[in-house]
Amino acid sequence: TKNFSNHLQVQVLQHHVLSAQQQIKLQRAKLLPSLTLSFASMSMQGVGADNNYYSRATHFNALQVGLALPLFYGAQRAQISAAQKMQHITQLKMNQANEAITNEYAVLFTKLQAKQKALSYYETSALPNAQQIIQAANLKLSKGEISFIEFSLLMNQAIETQSKYSDILNEYNQTIIQLNYLTQTN
Repeated sequence: TKNFSNHLQVQVLQHHVLSAQQQIKLQRAKLLPSLTLSFASMSMQGVGADNNYYSRATHFNALQVGLALPLFYGAQRAQISAAQKMQHITQLKMNQANEAITNEYAVLFTKLQAKQKALSYYETSALPNAQQIIQAANLKLSKGEISFIEFSLLMNQAIETQSKYSDILNEYNQTIIQLNYLTQTN
């Protein structure tokens, strides 16, 4: 059994799963208390609200400290639950895609083996027979042993065999292309 974890579609879904896991962590972090700290510095020139004159060198500094405690957890717990469900759905989609690719690979591999057998038959038996038919038909026509209609029928039979071989060869190559797509890595 091949591992398709490097397939582009599976990797995209793996990134979605990781993103969903990070979303769960983010939603859980929102349940924690938060601490804020801010500092401000300001200067002004001229008369202030207290009717005192201030030069540009005078600075007013402010420090603010805040603590936020979540009091109501219900909505945030619902967000966490939704994020967990989304992560589960994304994981299922990734598993489904991996399974679909595995199944498609098995089908294509079986198809490839059948096409290889058909190509082998054509290359060892049918094509040499078609070539013999063409040579015999040309020889008999040149000697006058067969009519042009019989010659046409024999040539048509040989060309049909060659055409079927070309079709099977094309299907074989298309199957290889599809298998290469499934097994490609970045």
